[in-house]
Amino acid sequence: MSQRSTITLVVNGSRRRIVCEQGQEEHLQHAGKYLDKRLREMKNNVGNIAENELFVLTALMLIDDLSEAHTRIAEMKQRLEQSNSSATLQARPSADDKLHSERRLEETTRRIEQLAKLFENS
Repeated sequence: MSQRSTITLVVNGSRRRIVCEQGQEEHLQHAGKYLDKRLREMKNNVGNIAENELFVLTALMLIDDLSEAHTRIAEMKQRLEQSNSSATLQARPSADDKLHSERRLEETTRRIEQLAKLFENS
């Protein structure tokens, strides 16, 4: 069983205690700050509404953002695979070439996901 830790987040002006796995504290602090930022943006856009409605609208907005990011990642993967396929038609790659292409695709995916996280944290 992993060790637990407790952090305090300020979200929508309220202090909230969150239990998490040890080592996840910094990540959750960033996530909490991002959530608070997006809640404030939503509140500015829709005005003064009940907190539960504010949280639901903000969650829907975040899910929409995440869905859009996943769509972009899938499109980029597809373009890369198509690019690799057309290159394969021109010259049959060796096993090493295939492995190199797979690693490039994985690295590109990791970079896109890191950029998405940085975008979310800004």
